[in-house]
Amino acid sequence: MESSDSASEEERFVLSLDVGTTSCRAVLWDREAKMVGSVSVPLDVTGTDGKATQDAEGLVASTVRAIKKVIKKAKLSPSQVDSLGITTQRCSFLIWDKATGKALTPLVLWSDMRSRARVDLINYAWSTSTLRVLATVGYFFSRKRQLQYASMFKVTTHFIPLKLQLVLATNPALRKGIEEGRYLFGTTDTWLVWNYTSGRVYATDYSNVSATGLYDPYDMKWSDDIIPMLLGGYFIPTKLLPEIRDTSGDWGFCDETLFGAKIPIHAVVGDQAASLFGHCAWNKGDCKMTLGTGGFLDVNTGDQCLANTQHLYPLIGWKIGNEINYMLEA
Repeated sequence: MESSDSASEEERFVLSLDVGTTSCRAVLWDREAKMVGSVSVPLDVTGTDGKATQDAEGLVASTVRAIKKVIKKAKLSPSQVDSLGITTQRCSFLIWDKATGKALTPLVLWSDMRSRARVDLINYAWSTSTLRVLATVGYFFSRKRQLQYASMFKVTTHFIPLKLQLVLATNPALRKGIEEGRYLFGTTDTWLVWNYTSGRVYATDYSNVSATGLYDPYDMKWSDDIIPMLLGGYFIPTKLLPEIRDTSGDWGFCDETLFGAKIPIHAVVGDQAASLFGHCAWNKGDCKMTLGTGGFLDVNTGDQCLANTQHLYPLIGWKIGNEINYMLEA
């Protein structure tokens, strides 16, 4: 195909949305994987004293604007878009009202440093040291990788539970609303999908949830034993957390009033996992380095969730059907 100007009504396209920290980009591809249109929209980051946030509703509006612009730029009809895939920044979160859809907090970004003092307190606490010792002994006898990882347990400011604890501590009404099921908690991907589907889909994918510090990638379940500790004894019932769906699969349809057609969402994935996959690093041992707002080294570890003595974090890269692909990240 020569250009987007020659696109006919019969042709079908795939739309990808990349939501980063400082910009979002919508790109259209034809069936031969040729780019037929690309639009980037800047995103504002605000905050002082180590805080880093974005206007959650403004983020949705910016992504919608990028998608509408790229469809118009390619001179296509929205009905020609066969599929939408979404990749987002990970470890950013917010709380919103389930009934009204109104964001009750800004999007607290992955780069937010408000939990730094709490991170240092946990990492150097006697209880954490005791956990490491017990895990080391347990690993010696059992050789369980979970215990090997726990023997080197170290939290970072990226961990959502620590920042969530601070947000809830300053606003008890938010905590009460979550406990009663009136308010929803989610990461960037969950928030966007919930808005695109007009609240019909409340879900996240394995690559995003495994990076939050709320999920155990070894046992493939919410970290019931770790969450209360990181939240200062507060526990979020798992029934109130988003459904976890395969990275590639059925994510519902965008509401027709949003883009002018019921565009199906077929993939949701965290940014670094998307980068690993997009670089064709599909085999065990393959790796990639991404240099953006942050620098990330990711190594494909195949179907094994490994621990590493150099403090690389075990994460889920993607889950497609019965295939689960893991990675280590620094």
